[in-house]
Amino acid sequence: MKKNNQNSELKFNRIIYAILAVLLLIGGTAIFVYHAQQNDPEYSEYADPSGDDSSTDSTEDDDVDDSSDDESKSSTEISSTSDSNVDQVVSMIQSQFKDKATVSYDKDSKAILIIPSDSEFTDEVVDVANGDGDEETWNKLTDSINDVSSQMVSKYGAKVALAIVNPQNHDKVLYEALDGNTIYDVVTDGSDE
Repeated sequence: MKKNNQNSELKFNRIIYAILAVLLLIGGTAIFVYHAQQNDPEYSEYADPSGDDSSTDSTEDDDVDDSSDDESKSSTEISSTSDSNVDQVVSMIQSQFKDKATVSYDKDSKAILIIPSDSEFTDEVVDVANGDGDEETWNKLTDSINDVSSQMVSKYGAKVALAIVNPQNHDKVLYEALDGNTIYDVVTDGSDE
């Protein structure tokens, strides 16, 4: 029994280290993305969207029409940039979990979902959901999830929830964090079932 508990703790420690590695990846990549955007006039808030100085040749009505087109273009660009950032975060988290979990983005709930797929990880998460798991290990895992969710916002501007989903019932979230804060924790908040 004690050996099984040590194996369980070792596996959770590996998961925690993987999440910490994601944090390091996010930080390094975010710095690169930030500097690339600073050097790209398309992303500069002071850049001239028309790209030329021919505004003196246009009429006042044309200027109004052009600005509304520019505003809609800007919101579309911002939206796609945000989606791209979320996709990058999903990719990095998935690479850290490898075969232990499936990571995906659900646009409806605006959340990145982590669904355990490895049998041992699944058993450990289900045990926690049933009140039988190691609470200290769970707390370490959820603290790491909070850290990753905070980094997603500060480094990528991806303000979406990060959730661990019940592998036996994908409609049930076991843990959810947003911008570094716990939104829901099955251990402290109880189950909806």
